[in-house]
Amino acid sequence: MKKLAIAASFVLFAGLSQAQSTTVVTADKVVKEVRVEVYHGNAYYYFASVDSNEAAANDANNTWEAPGCPSAIYAYIPASSPGAERMFDLAMHSKNTNTPLQFSGICGDHKGNNIYIQANYATF
Repeated sequence: MKKLAIAASFVLFAGLSQAQSTTVVTADKVVKEVRVEVYHGNAYYYFASVDSNEAAANDANNTWEAPGCPSAIYAYIPASSPGAERMFDLAMHSKNTNTPLQFSGICGDHKGNNIYIQANYATF
């Protein structure tokens, strides 16, 4: 019986780990806000589909509408990540030309805060 309980625990924890790292994909939206932030000596790029001032004034839906991560407001990538500069360029292109962009990545940040999606790639 103990072996069964231990095996069930491993399966449960493996399932939880896998669920936390499931890839999510955002809706196609125009990037309205780009933010660069330095946190603990590292730079991060944040992309929002609604300008934070605009969202507050208009009570707009400010999420990326990503199934599996419905609270995600920001897609982000550490500036030191491979391809981060190109993703930043794509986000700026989306912002400047009103071209919808879609992010794919992992729901949550390193603290598990689900208003973030750590972006792995972006597509038009």
